[in-house]
Amino acid sequence: MKEISSLKVALVTDSMVAKGGSDRNIDSLLKIFPKADIYTAVFNEDEYKDLDNNVYTTFLQKPFLRKVLKVHYNAFTPWAFEMLDLKDYDLVVSVSAGSAKGVITTMEQLHICLLLTPPRTYWDKERNFRTSRLKFLINIFTPFFSNFYRIWDYAAAQKIDEIVSISEFIQRKIQHRYKRDSTVIYPGILDFWLEEGSQHLGDLIPKNFKKEYYLVVSRLYDYKRIDWAIKACKKENKKLVIVGDGPDLPYLKKLSGKSKNILFLGYISDEQLKAVYSNATAFIFPGIEDFGLVPLEAMACGCPVLAYNYGGLTETVEDKKTGFFFSSVDELCELISSFKKESFKEKDLKFRAQQFSEGRFLKEFSNFVSKKYEEFKKGQA
Repeated sequence: MKEISSLKVALVTDSMVAKGGSDRNIDSLLKIFPKADIYTAVFNEDEYKDLDNNVYTTFLQKPFLRKVLKVHYNAFTPWAFEMLDLKDYDLVVSVSAGSAKGVITTMEQLHICLLLTPPRTYWDKERNFRTSRLKFLINIFTPFFSNFYRIWDYAAAQKIDEIVSISEFIQRKIQHRYKRDSTVIYPGILDFWLEEGSQHLGDLIPKNFKKEYYLVVSRLYDYKRIDWAIKACKKENKKLVIVGDGPDLPYLKKLSGKSKNILFLGYISDEQLKAVYSNATAFIFPGIEDFGLVPLEAMACGCPVLAYNYGGLTETVEDKKTGFFFSSVDELCELISSFKKESFKEKDLKFRAQQFSEGRFLKEFSNFVSKKYEEFKKGQA
């Protein structure tokens, strides 16, 4: 029986255009499969200059198509991933919240999918284009395309040999959408966030923010509901720092108006982010998250979390011990109006974060792959 370290492995992921949560999963998997080849729909080399592995793309990478389709290339990813030729690999591991799980494998290959979520746009009617100039047309055509995509997506999920879900919340979704069982293996945060580091903010934020501020760290999409945090902080006259970028930025800046209490930092380095986490009064997470690495990073830096009371965060945040839950903007207002960071113990926050370390993920996922690959080969004998 081959050791998994000697297998020829293909890692397949939806897209690699800007660093995000799915990329952290790829980074972790590369520690298990350091020589793996990577396949993705589109790839922005400038964002991944430290990546040494071979990266292969689909026809959607062609400059003409990227220029014409722009952010709407996802409509063509089912065909793009089905066209990939992966027959030379022993093991295919897909990391998918979209179409990457639809790659076609042979009977001699084991396909394991780290399924981040069934696509929210098509299954949950989630929309992320309120700032798009084409939103009127998109609203007309999306329901028709969604019907096709759900049929394709369901069929694609049936062809996967083994599914790993990233939380019990996603495990239930997978069972509900695809009628498939899955094994929960929680992703893990890097040891970097648990290590002591500089808490000096320097000139990163204005002096009047340093005494007390609430924090959001997120890609700026509609479904993240950053507007909830802005509305609550404006109503309670609290300072809010927002780290991240995305298509919802124009809307959020318009919502903030001329408020001097809302600060947009864009993307910052991890060292800077560690200082921002450490000095924040609390981290606000208003969206429905599949799992949520970022709130765990905040806890690792001693920052309590105010989390929406649904989704993956209910499995990581401990109510009244590492944070509080809310279900509406009004409840969030009530929380921040009387919130006191000193009522939380830093050791409790860090201990909870340690339970979701990358080391635990690497061990559990490696053991899972070894077991399933051995069973797969025995079944072929």
